[in-house]
Amino acid sequence: EKCKNILGEIKKHPLSVIFNYPIDPVEEGIPNYFTVVKTPMDLSTIQANLDNNKYQTIADWKSDMTLVWSNAVKYFTKKSYIGVVAIELEKYFNKLCENNLVFTNQQWMDLITKKYKKINNNIDNVKFKTVFANIKSNKS
Repeated sequence: EKCKNILGEIKKHPLSVIFNYPIDPVEEGIPNYFTVVKTPMDLSTIQANLDNNKYQTIADWKSDMTLVWSNAVKYFTKKSYIGVVAIELEKYFNKLCENNLVFTNQQWMDLITKKYKKINNNIDNVKFKTVFANIKSNKS
């Protein structure tokens, strides 16, 4: 359900319209699209896959979502209008996933490891400050 909600939020974004449907290389005037992009993906296909319970895991869904953005950058380049929009929508997508706690197992592990290191760093800083304060007070 969270995946559908996030996809819905992405589709509400005014710039997402260019990613709503599969690319038609003939109509778009880019006949070599399928030569460059081997696995095309778009938001309507992802919506259909969600509606038909085709995704086994959140990671599968996220992979398809990421494919939309990476295909755009791969074909149009990151400096093109479409590439820039894809990069911005990917950032928005990642933020929505983070805010809705939609993580793959690896992302959970990375988040936990990051928090653990931060806590340990803070503890080490407190220990260092305490030791430093003790050394300083012993000198006085």
